[in-house]
Amino acid sequence: DERKASPPDDGTPEEEEGTIISIDGRQHPVDVFYAAEPVADYVKAAVDTALRIHLDDGGGGLSHDGDLLCFLPSSEDVDRAVSLAEDALPDLIASHAAKRGRRRGGGGPRAASFLPLYGALPRAAQARIFAPRGPGDSARRIIFSTNVAETSVTIPDVSHVIDAGRVKESRYNPSSRMR
Repeated sequence: DERKASPPDDGTPEEEEGTIISIDGRQHPVDVFYAAEPVADYVKAAVDTALRIHLDDGGGGLSHDGDLLCFLPSSEDVDRAVSLAEDALPDLIASHAAKRGRRRGGGGPRAASFLPLYGALPRAAQARIFAPRGPGDSARRIIFSTNVAETSVTIPDVSHVIDAGRVKESRYNPSSRMR
């Protein structure tokens, strides 16, 4: 809706035209999946889901199929997720290859890099997420992030989002005057 304001009679300058653009709905198809039952360890469940997507959804190809972004409530959860993923991936690749009947050296899942993202992370570490890929870099980035990436930044080339469904909230108790 465009409207031009009438110039005021008091000598102030005329306002410029403005355009309001509203885009409703999603710009691309979105599939939403939920855990069938509550999980005891949401960090491990998020890591398992990310690795399963990596291995089953294009992880075996040479082309770049998009990165994964996983939301967790705290920086401690993010660091734990990166560690769990780094420890688990080699065994999962071997298991995945055995299930698919692949032999050594033949077309297994492509590499993955695990990157943390949260506000207290040094700028250089945060910048790795936004840096363009180098020539020949086909590793899928699996980014574990707090909600800093939900509203304040846009991470390019993300094709899958995993949300642990948890949030870390600060609350004030007036009777104890504690947060």
